[in-house]
Amino acid sequence: WRLKEEAWRAFLQHPIAGVGLDRFHDVSQAAFEHGRLTTDYRAIDPHSTLLGRLAETGIIGGAALVLLWIGFAFTSARAVRGTTESWIATAAAAALIGLFVVSPNVDVMNFRFLWVAAGLITGIDRDQRSIGA
Repeated sequence: WRLKEEAWRAFLQHPIAGVGLDRFHDVSQAAFEHGRLTTDYRAIDPHSTLLGRLAETGIIGGAALVLLWIGFAFTSARAVRGTTESWIATAAAAALIGLFVVSPNVDVMNFRFLWVAAGLITGIDRDQRSIGA
């Protein structure tokens, strides 16, 4: 919870563009030096997808992340509808939903299987649209 508080504090201090990509370690180090984090958390990632993006990239990165997830949702919905690969699309969409659910507690953007699932969904969606065109 303290990491999330530090991420929120960093966002409030730098709301437009954040503290910079991959600079949350500076935030956690400063929090450690001020006694807000223990030694185990002195140089660590924010452990929250949205709060981490807000801390590192501000409202610009936070908005981009929200738009990305909205894109995942719309593309997944299109891909799941009536195709021979619908079971693959459904499984990939379920994986994306699961990752979205855990994203407040884990920075899932670095998970390879997130991008594999997004690639499957996108490929199936494009294949369906090219066949229907």
